[in-house]
Amino acid sequence: MRSGSTILLASLAAAVAACSGSDTLAPAPDQLGLGPEALAGNGGSHDTTDTPQNFPAVVHATGHVYVVTVVQAPAGGDTLSRAPLAGVKIEFWRNQLVNGAATSKLEGTATSDASGTFSIDIPGGYYQVRPVAGSGYNDTVELFYAGTAQASLDVYLWPKQ
Repeated sequence: MRSGSTILLASLAAAVAACSGSDTLAPAPDQLGLGPEALAGNGGSHDTTDTPQNFPAVVHATGHVYVVTVVQAPAGGDTLSRAPLAGVKIEFWRNQLVNGAATSKLEGTATSDASGTFSIDIPGGYYQVRPVAGSGYNDTVELFYAGTAQASLDVYLWPKQ
């Protein structure tokens, strides 16, 4: 009976290891400088005075801006439609901790072209991406992880009613 339990446990461990190797997930805490070394001597909690600076100096971010609308769908179909949106300005606000306080800093603004595509170079980090105030779209916020030299994001906006 014991060998059956060992095989089951080994199979479970292998399955967990296989499922945890995705490149699309945000880095583990130890990759952000929040591992055991950062926790040592801190009573079990990491230093919250500043955001770790383990991000690329520059991230080339690309993506599309879409307008989302409700449509009359055929039976069983989707009631939402999206279309590329040209000429919309979106802001990239970097989230960070400074002296233990949460702040957001505007790092740049991008404008979508005729096909709804945008491109911008920003410092690495965690971002809130939203339309510029007064754009005619709801204050939608997309969360964006810019942790590699190239990153992409699609932004979905809803028109104000």
